[in-house]
Amino acid sequence: MPDSDGNIVPADVATFTLGRLAADDPRVAQLLAEVLADVRAFCGWHVAPVLTSCLTLDGPGSPLLVLPTLRMINLVSVTEDDSALDVSALAWSGRGLVRKKSGACWSGQFSSITVVFEHGFDEADAAGWRRAVLSCVDRRSDLGGGQPTRVGPFEWGNSAVAGMFSQAEQAALELFRLEKPA
Repeated sequence: MPDSDGNIVPADVATFTLGRLAADDPRVAQLLAEVLADVRAFCGWHVAPVLTSCLTLDGPGSPLLVLPTLRMINLVSVTEDDSALDVSALAWSGRGLVRKKSGACWSGQFSSITVVFEHGFDEADAAGWRRAVLSCVDRRSDLGGGQPTRVGPFEWGNSAVAGMFSQAEQAALELFRLEKPA
């Protein structure tokens, strides 16, 4: 069961693996942390749980500011070129797009915009993402030790051979992945 903030914890791993991996094993916590880091890097943002982030961004120099999220819940504050903006003068979408209602462009300077916003998916809405994380932890736990299995020219069961994510895991994670700029 996730902690009070909705984070995936070692007890979730133990439940998912039907006790094969113990919640109190420090290797499980380490593996979970590694998988979460890999998954979040792949997705381009933290995904879950819901949290408040404070980010300093380069100004786009255009009317649209794109925040690294797929689920923005609240725009708390925006500072541009050291001046606090009136949030009510901004329009924003749940996909992390922010524009000035006046139509004016954002600064084009590096590190000129600081945004505080609440974003992320709760446990229920991120169920597929959570399953992919837990599946990856389960699968990677089998890859660490021993010799790989070989049958003819095929080999598996070794982390050097296996991909970062299985096809099913990657398909689930793609739903939570930010678009890469062209």
